[in-house]
Amino acid sequence: MLERRQLITWAYVLAGVLGAWIIAAAPLIALGRPGPVPTPTHIVVATLAAMAAIIWAVVFATLVFRRLDEFQQAASKFAWYWGGSIGLAASLPVYAFIAAGGLHWLDPANFHLGGNLLRAFVIGYGLPVIFQLAGFLAARGWWQVAKR
Repeated sequence: MLERRQLITWAYVLAGVLGAWIIAAAPLIALGRPGPVPTPTHIVVATLAAMAAIIWAVVFATLVFRRLDEFQQAASKFAWYWGGSIGLAASLPVYAFIAAGGLHWLDPANFHLGGNLLRAFVIGYGLPVIFQLAGFLAARGWWQVAKR
């Protein structure tokens, strides 16, 4: 049986994940599925909902992290830093395979080639890499200033 502290921690995890998912899905529920060309309303509402969902998730992730003991916090930081970085790095060969046309080579009927598709894929892969680096640099800068 879970003790009260663990139960509250898991309640925060559940509230964070489900709440963020509901907030992110709200535009589809409120406005319906966008047509082939999304309206500006769909784009703005979906973007704002994504911002609200990530804020919600960060608040609950912070609550969960603060409830962990020092050992669990250190383990979490280690896992996110090294596991996340190595996992992202391990995706590079998959990225190269797909960008070079590997999916089209494996299944030409279902995976098409094209400049616009490649650009969208490159942007989609590059955003997490760029934002992970930017987040690292911001957190590292904050740490330097806060710990002086």
